Amino acid sequence: MAIDERQREQTTAAPAGAANGAGAAREVSLPITGMTCASCVRRVERTLGKVAGVAWGERQPGERARDGHLRPGARQLTDLQAAVERAGYGVRREEIVLPIGGMTCASCVRRVERALAKVPGVEAVAVNLATERATVAVVPGAATTADFRAAVERAGYEIAREQTPAGAEDGRDRAAEERAREIRSLRTKFSVSLAVGALLMAAMFIPWPFDHTRLFPLMFLLSTPIQFWAGWQFYRGAWAAGKHGSTNMSTLVAIGTTAAYGYSVFVTFFPGVVERLGLQRAVYYEAAVVIIGLILMGRWLEARAKGQTSEAIKKLLSLAPKTARVIRGARSWTCRWRRWSSATCCGCAPATRCRSTGWSSRAAPPWTSRC
Repeated sequence: MAIDERQREQTTAAPAGAANGAGAAREVSLPITGMTCASCVRRVERTLGKVAGVAWGERQPGERARDGHLRPGARQLTDLQAAVERAGYGVRREEIVLPIGGMTCASCVRRVERALAKVPGVEAVAVNLATERATVAVVPGAATTADFRAAVERAGYEIAREQTPAGAEDGRDRAAEERAREIRSLRTKFSVSLAVGALLMAAMFIPWPFDHTRLFPLMFLLSTPIQFWAGWQFYRGAWAAGKHGSTNMSTLVAIGTTAAYGYSVFVTFFPGVVERLGLQRAVYYEAAVVIIGLILMGRWLEARAKGQTSEAIKKLLSLAPKTARVIRGARSWTCRWRRWSSATCCGCAPATRCRSTGWSSRAAPPWTSRC
């Protein structure tokens, strides 16, 4: 007996998670394509049954052959996919878009791609730094959002929160609001940092009538807020990467500025020890502050460019109309746009937008076209 198209799309042929007596089993659902009859079902079952570690569960009368179990130590999911393809069938894939937070350079992109590629069931990964999105091609049901989140967090990054339906209904774009807050915060931090850095540098060049070492405590008071307020995001990023045994640009900035700031604090409050050790009695508060300010200014420019690009793409996508006017004989009505057949006649009134291009029919009104 033939299986309808919808059933074929949902038919599964291999494992996904259950406890299996002596050890915990893992259950995976594979959407098989190309099956047309009960013979196809039996062929897929026999093929998957030959893969080491696969044990099919008992089936009730009339139930489709769909559930199996992978015992501990079974081969990877790719072996199951290869077995299905050798039998002459296919495994349907789907694409998932994940918003990634914390990326700053091309090295971050490669690290996130490697982390997501290790998730079982993932076929391909493409990460876009400009849009901060990761497109993952995965076998449906093989991995969950929690699996992707854990993989990204192990790499030292995070999956950002998407806009909720409630936010979309009241006309607010939460992503745009968060981006605007980030841009304002970066602008404030780099402006204050560079202003303080310029003040500290000027203080070192002014010929004061007293020893310039008396300025060290004042420099300490001015640079400390910059180090731990404006530069806090570098410490946070370095800690997130360090927890998983990796490094990133934040690690470099945090170590470099902390070394300059820490030595300056040591010179400021322990001058006697510095002299006994024969070290140079010089401070580098301004170096740490200026480095933080310049890097924050670069991130502000980057965030602003990303925001402008996102807004341009969003405006371009908004040009596509959400509805279409369908004409059938003497009747016409408005409905949500979808893919119409070539025989569907759609109307496009003057000064309105039409999602599909087409040719005008002389027999129809001048504002109609065939999609």
